[in-house]
Amino acid sequence: GEAKAPMIDYFAACAWVFVTTFVMWGFLSPIRYLLAGYFVYALCVHWRTLLPMAGKNFVFFIIPILMVISSIWAPAPNEAIRHGLLMAMTVIAAIFVAGRLHPKQIIRAYFYVMLFAGITTCIHPGMDYGPATGLFPQKNVLAVFMFFLYTSGLAIALDKEENSSLRLVALLSLPIALVFIKLAESATTIGFSVVITATFVGQKLIWSPAMRVMHARTFIVIVIAILAPLAGIVVFGILQFDAGDALLGALGKDSSLTGRTYLWEQARAIIHEKPWTGVGADGFWHEWRGQANSITNYFHFKRFVPFNFHNSYLELGVQLGYPGMYAAIAISSWALFSVLRRWIFDQSLANFFFMGMATMVVIHSNTEIDLSTEFGPTLTVMMVATMIALKRRRAPVPVVEPELSPPQPTTSRMQSMA
Repeated sequence: GEAKAPMIDYFAACAWVFVTTFVMWGFLSPIRYLLAGYFVYALCVHWRTLLPMAGKNFVFFIIPILMVISSIWAPAPNEAIRHGLLMAMTVIAAIFVAGRLHPKQIIRAYFYVMLFAGITTCIHPGMDYGPATGLFPQKNVLAVFMFFLYTSGLAIALDKEENSSLRLVALLSLPIALVFIKLAESATTIGFSVVITATFVGQKLIWSPAMRVMHARTFIVIVIAILAPLAGIVVFGILQFDAGDALLGALGKDSSLTGRTYLWEQARAIIHEKPWTGVGADGFWHEWRGQANSITNYFHFKRFVPFNFHNSYLELGVQLGYPGMYAAIAISSWALFSVLRRWIFDQSLANFFFMGMATMVVIHSNTEIDLSTEFGPTLTVMMVATMIALKRRRAPVPVVEPELSPPQPTTSRMQSMA
């Protein structure tokens, strides 16, 4: 197996997950910059291992580069450059975490921080921002972090190689995560929690044991390939079941996704006006921009507040035009391809954890701006998962048996024979 990271690196990674999760605590801001500086320092010190990883994952630097370039036409050039540099440092943080830590250490880091978030939510249910938000400003944010808690808890609880006490704590954390996911009423998170549970348990109890039976996995794949289309035809074709409307109705949401469809229409119109340049990084949501005020007024804000288009691809399209939007699409596609390919070749719980986390972030990025937020915890976990997937798998060192050969006569013996 891979060597575990030194304690200082592990502590830095845990601290990074913590300060980016609780980003609303302003007093943590200096620590974020201090840790980012440490990651840049580590990139220079451990350049033999981290720089090749940066090269393999160059795609994540495309958006930061486009943001810096957009400072040429952005209304606030300094803010555009700052945003681009912070996005680049976010990539470097992910390189550090993926390159210096063992995958199981990463899972534990997320579990510890998200368990703290779950416990504090139980103690303080979030009366400052609204019911069932915990310490976070929005229910959707709490839902995502509780999904992180649930997924990491499942990975630890099902891992027989983990410490038994930690596995018990992980098992006890699962109901906490599920309760808050339900209270947050996030359709995406609820649906994906069901999927991740079924696949996690299915891999552990059915898929992995099937490896010991000849042709069992082939049989399972054939059965799924036959039954899945049949079930789809019956449910969606014959019964005319609308899963989307049913789920939204159960959660008390409308078909406009609480106004997101209006935001997306506005974003597409803005992109059409400046398709190849966009308005520049951080160039739209300003009080002096009339269209930004019109959007906030539509949502009944009494005064202008910084807002977003609740879609990573459209948000980047408004800021950077089609280059930014298609770069985000390429990044998401690259992430999904990488984690899926790694899991196909190595179906461990750790790889399944990273595949589940990355897939969730990509799905979530269609309704939130995960891919355009500097120091974003969801963006970081997607990048870490991709980088873990691209790390070279160390093949076992073959044991070379000494060749048996007949004993050779010594020189003295040969001379005597002569």
